[in-house]
Amino acid sequence: MKSFKYILVILFFNLILSHESISQINSNSYKFVGLTSLSGEVNLKAQYRKQENIFDNNLNESLQSTIFSGGVLLNARSYVWHPDFLILDVNANYNPESNQENYLVIPDRSEARTIKSLNLTATLFNQKPISLSGFANFNQSYINNEDLTNLRSNDQKAGGSFSFKNKYLPVSFNYMKGKWDQKEIISGRSFRNERATVQGRLTKSFTSKDNHKLNYNYNEYFRQDNNQPYITNSMNEISLYDNFYFDSDRKYYFSSAISNFNQKGNDVYDRLQARETLTLKLPENFVFNTNYLLYNVQREYQSLNQNNFKFRLSHQLYLSLRTNVFVEYNNVSHSAYTEISDREGININYTKKIPKGQLSVSYNYTRFNQRMDSDPVVLQVFKEEHALVDAEIILLDKEYIDIETIIVADETGTIIYQENFDYILVERESFIEIQRIPGGQIADAQTVYVDYITTHQESFKYVSNNNSLGVNISFFKRLFEVYYRTSKQDYNSIEKSDYLTLNYYTRNIYGIRFLYKFVAGGVEYDHYNSDLIPYKLMRYYLRFQGNITNKIRYSLNFNLRDYKMINEQTNQLFADVSGRISYKIGSRSKLNLESNYRKQQGRQIDLDLLTLRSEYSTAVRQLYFTVGVEMYRRNYLNEEINLTGGYVKIARRF
Repeated sequence: MKSFKYILVILFFNLILSHESISQINSNSYKFVGLTSLSGEVNLKAQYRKQENIFDNNLNESLQSTIFSGGVLLNARSYVWHPDFLILDVNANYNPESNQENYLVIPDRSEARTIKSLNLTATLFNQKPISLSGFANFNQSYINNEDLTNLRSNDQKAGGSFSFKNKYLPVSFNYMKGKWDQKEIISGRSFRNERATVQGRLTKSFTSKDNHKLNYNYNEYFRQDNNQPYITNSMNEISLYDNFYFDSDRKYYFSSAISNFNQKGNDVYDRLQARETLTLKLPENFVFNTNYLLYNVQREYQSLNQNNFKFRLSHQLYLSLRTNVFVEYNNVSHSAYTEISDREGININYTKKIPKGQLSVSYNYTRFNQRMDSDPVVLQVFKEEHALVDAEIILLDKEYIDIETIIVADETGTIIYQENFDYILVERESFIEIQRIPGGQIADAQTVYVDYITTHQESFKYVSNNNSLGVNISFFKRLFEVYYRTSKQDYNSIEKSDYLTLNYYTRNIYGIRFLYKFVAGGVEYDHYNSDLIPYKLMRYYLRFQGNITNKIRYSLNFNLRDYKMINEQTNQLFADVSGRISYKIGSRSKLNLESNYRKQQGRQIDLDLLTLRSEYSTAVRQLYFTVGVEMYRRNYLNEEINLTGGYVKIARRF
């Protein structure tokens, strides 16, 4: 009875705030239950696959699989009493299969394939100032990860939201609790994750030139990987964002972002962070920008307090010359050391029209003065961020790291990635290189957070000087371009650097690229002569993409990066070729051809992967027919898989 009274009170306020009366609503819309929309699909599918596995221990395994499956997809929306009162959405998908286990052993070529799902959503007072909604989602899916392994996942989520829309103080509140478990079919690794989230938000604007937002987030994570000890963390964060604009285009403004973060569990720490930014327009086409950053972290055995100031003065002369002068001061007070640094420099960009083209020249000079006051000490580094990008060399920041202490995790600290499954570590002189492993839990370009223990060296001081110059000449509206970039870094005023590795380097990049209608490509040579990791890189890329009449659409992409690691006299090769042709036959028929090839060669990254797929689809009235064939060849970490197969699918949509 109390819940019903609360609903009546909310309904009363909604009617008042929206300035509507029930008599204004079309009486034909009132029903105890009204069906708004209904759609779906019923399908049958037959599939045959033949697979051969060849292992490095001369063990061969052959498997044939015939799969029959059917599916029902249903999407329905209805309302109770009136569409503005309660809306109900139901989305269900059920795909039972025979011979399911045999199917899971074979790599799935599809991006993602949901086997069972049920998603329920209820929205109360959808068009009113005060609205409530709740949801419950149940999903079981089989997902192919980069054509290297299959993942079976079970995901359950439930939650709700509340919002109060008004011109004075809009409020929103969200709650979600979920449980997820996943298994890698080929490796047998299993993962379990539970999460609860509470989010609240207040927004307010006093005038058209300001806005303010107050956020509160609570997250609770539980994670267990492959029978390892479980990890749990709970996090509280409150953030305040303020913006004040000085012009109608919002180019010149003052912004403030202040947040306090508290985490408990396996990884305990407190963080206070503030970022203040001011951008002003000055006379004579000058623009002034200043930024202040406060970063304070408290942990059980160490603390860090950082203050950073940046100042930048920019000037635009006509449309051709832009100049920036900048100064930065940074002070870091750590429980184990004190670091003070300042950075000054100038940046100049010049563009000029030339006969049949354009000339662009950029120059940058940066002077960096760093002083470290410390005694030799064993230092624990927490949450060092790195984006792991294929075909790029990523080094951890510190030297002399104890490689046995490295832990790689996600942002929450609950997903702990495993060495030699998700990533590998390579020793490079006094540094450590980290590379992701394709098919692991780390996606290409994903940011990971690294903890480790290193031996922090004694006090030192140095000044580095970096000069860089770039020249680009384009012709015929960028039909053809040539470019050259060079940079050099050296040091002076060096004190106490016996155990400090300084990166003296010169780098020269030469490139040619072109773009003409449906074709684009280029060649680039990069010579990085460094004291740390010198290399020579040749990069080639070519792309064809376009339409032939309105029936045929095609794309072909080729990209190759060939690194020569000078000190080690080894090569790292990354090559990708992909192509796709789509041929529209009539108004309801289509033929798709698709091929992908990827090759990697280097230390612990050897991979050969080829996929070919052809699919023909057509429709007769409400019946949809699909026929496809596929081929798959993979050689990865001394295991070879060869697969061929085909499938037929019939669906009736309504």
